[in-house]
Amino acid sequence: MLYHLETSNLFETVADFRSENPLTSFGPLVSDAELASVGLVNLVDVHAPGFDPMLHDEVLQGIAQVDGVWLATYGHVDKPMPTEQRMAIVVQRCDEALTAHLEATAKARRWDGRISLAVRAGYPNPWQQEAIAFGTWMDACNALAYQLMADVQAGRRPLPASPKELIDLLPPMVWPGSAE
Repeated sequence: MLYHLETSNLFETVADFRSENPLTSFGPLVSDAELASVGLVNLVDVHAPGFDPMLHDEVLQGIAQVDGVWLATYGHVDKPMPTEQRMAIVVQRCDEALTAHLEATAKARRWDGRISLAVRAGYPNPWQQEAIAFGTWMDACNALAYQLMADVQAGRRPLPASPKELIDLLPPMVWPGSAE
């Protein structure tokens, strides 16, 4: 995004700037110095935490120079949509976050993923105790997450503000032999 210092206009591209100024000849406008020669600066976008393009519209809150860098800061507002549609999107996001959390936990122990770790619980092997502990924890996380989402859908609890809020409600993984 480009910002014109004199007019406070925003431009997605140099081509957009050129189309707004058709009777003026500019050089290539590639480098920061060339952009500055016509009063343009590159903006670095700073997005609000928790922004989800399916659920929110971004709102430009301000443009400022900080430590020599021009920043465009954004907030967000909820997109207007039926409650059922919003809930379906949040449930999908929570499911994606849960799967990613389970995968990351398994991979942190150098497993390929949650499935390859959990399957080791089914037969005697050197990793069976670790696999049983993980599978038990994974099932507890799934049961809790799906119960929370059922409670949301039944109106017994509010919709999580973010998938992270759901993940924060899950119990920690305690590996065999750890002091946690």
